[in-house]
Amino acid sequence: MSESKGIWIWTSLSRPVFAVRNDSDQPIYQVRILGQAIEIAMVHAGSVRHATMMPEQAERFQFVQKCTGGILSPFESYLLLRGVKTLAVRMKQHDANGRVVAEFLEGHREVKRVFYPGLTSHPQHELAKRQQRGFGSMISIELGSLERANAFAKRLRLGFLAESLGGVETLVCHPATMTHAAVGAEERARLGITDGLMRISVGIEDVEDIVGDLEQALEQVG
Repeated sequence: MSESKGIWIWTSLSRPVFAVRNDSDQPIYQVRILGQAIEIAMVHAGSVRHATMMPEQAERFQFVQKCTGGILSPFESYLLLRGVKTLAVRMKQHDANGRVVAEFLEGHREVKRVFYPGLTSHPQHELAKRQQRGFGSMISIELGSLERANAFAKRLRLGFLAESLGGVETLVCHPATMTHAAVGAEERARLGITDGLMRISVGIEDVEDIVGDLEQALEQVG
């Protein structure tokens, strides 16, 4: 997380473009940073789509899409429309569940550290409060070792072990051996991705069921 939460991209346009990636908290919870920007919206686990917020360049983008074929297929459009219809209510439940789960994990004896901007213990909690209307449902926890992480993952019953995120179901990922396995140990260490790190994408199931599943899995870690 950074103050701007974005990068400048130099293009052939008349001015540089400020790009914002926010697929973990969603633009629906992001306080508007600039008058115009490019942001990424994940409206459903099965559909990730880009939205350009540059009306003055609409004609140019339409021309590029027509020439290159960078457009949605009918089925992709269906997935997008299906997700948009329930995005607001799903995000409210994601956010509510995420806060409860983060507080539970922070107080559990087997969890060494919790990374979630909604917690007051997070070093960038105040920044998140300024930039966001909610904190979302993406949580990372440090369990201390690969053995402990494996023991935790194997005991999950409600949560699935998968690389995806943002779906209605709770998904758990071990970055060191899944999403960032090809990065290399040295680079993972620089990024803070340890063998004991687990990423949790909290779903919209009953929060007591989610907490209960995490609790019984954590009991096998010690």
